[in-house]
Amino acid sequence: MCSLPNILQGVTYKKRNTPIIISLTSYKKRYSTLALCIKSLLSQSVKPDFIHLYISEKDAELPSDILRLTSKGLIIKIVPEDLGPHGKYYHVMQSHGKNIVITVDDDILYDKNLIRDLVLSYNKYPNAISARRVHLMCKSKNAILPYNQWSWECTTCQSPSLALFATGVGGVLYPPEILPPQAFDKEEFKKLILKQDDIWLKYIELKENIPVVYVPHAHPHLMAIKEAQTSGLCNTNVSQSQNDFYIKTLSEHFSLNLADYALDKGLK
Repeated sequence: MCSLPNILQGVTYKKRNTPIIISLTSYKKRYSTLALCIKSLLSQSVKPDFIHLYISEKDAELPSDILRLTSKGLIIKIVPEDLGPHGKYYHVMQSHGKNIVITVDDDILYDKNLIRDLVLSYNKYPNAISARRVHLMCKSKNAILPYNQWSWECTTCQSPSLALFATGVGGVLYPPEILPPQAFDKEEFKKLILKQDDIWLKYIELKENIPVVYVPHAHPHLMAIKEAQTSGLCNTNVSQSQNDFYIKTLSEHFSLNLADYALDKGLK
């Protein structure tokens, strides 16, 4: 297990015109390793104004190593309902929509320049969603290819594009108020795609012509917390082609064809 230094952990106390909030959600099976992830967020070279951890009431009993991090600036938010991965954007953007929001996953050790890299990208592309891990949506003969056949972890396209698909695991920066009200239609996403937020948000972004931009960085390979990932959704969603089912469902729901935005497989 990787340990992290305690030096310089915390949030900023210098007031920004537009505060930066890091937001994540978690659940009981991840608690044994959650403090490691949060410590990496508290050890950033550019400090956030706030770190919000959203926990549903059923998982509200947190271990002491997480509670101790409130002295470093962690803010724990207990919410009535478990919204799965949607919880990391749903709550914070409705209550702090005028702020910059960076969403992260709870099973990664983030390098110290996560916030720095994302904010530099935001300053350059303020009308795009900045992400440090993206896939390029691919099509063949004007039909969207299966999710597993997209160009994963694409680094060649470094301009804002509707063809880029942001994956939350790498860290994603959302400019203030960039998402429309439909993104927060809880009953709609609960019915259609409760266990997957990235695909839901991509359709919302496409409806609003919101591009994604890849953020180059010095650590292209994420440092996953293996013990935490054994209880994750990613492997199930991808290996069982669940993402393709979600894509079909949302394409029908939104009357939107991903192939209209994707690139031909051979033209990356």
